[in-house]
Amino acid sequence: MIQEIARIAERGKFDLLFVSDGLVMDPGDHPSFLCRFEPTTLIAVLSATTRHVGLGATVSTSFGEPYHVARTFASLDHLSQGRAAWNVVTSAAPQAALNFSRERHMDHARRYAVANEFVDVVKGLWDGWTDGAIVADTATGLYLDPTRVRPLHHAGRFFQVKGPE
Repeated sequence: MIQEIARIAERGKFDLLFVSDGLVMDPGDHPSFLCRFEPTTLIAVLSATTRHVGLGATVSTSFGEPYHVARTFASLDHLSQGRAAWNVVTSAAPQAALNFSRERHMDHARRYAVANEFVDVVKGLWDGWTDGAIVADTATGLYLDPTRVRPLHHAGRFFQVKGPE
């Protein structure tokens, strides 16, 4: 069903098909909120069945790790040939914390402070790979030019990430 919707969006010259997400469900929710696929998995499938439409996925900064998000979206960007987009959210539903081994959710100010640092780290990880880092030279056997990959060495208030290796 969603693959057909994506193909219709593409034929209609839409710029982006956006997949929202929620990390907590209530039995009283609308059925469309109860039957959700995980967004990054879904846009990976949609990238194989479309050619032009952009594919956006919601991923929360409240319950993830920057390295994982950077890696996931770098992979999606490669698989989709540059059509992947990240919808950054902070997950406002307090009940979501209970699905991630937390007794309570962060307050608004802390969620946004975490989100700001999270996005900075993800962007730093992406920027750690300069153009031409992957050489893939079969003659020499060199796959990666180590001079074109630089560690991030992020040490912040909420995250400590060496990356991008």
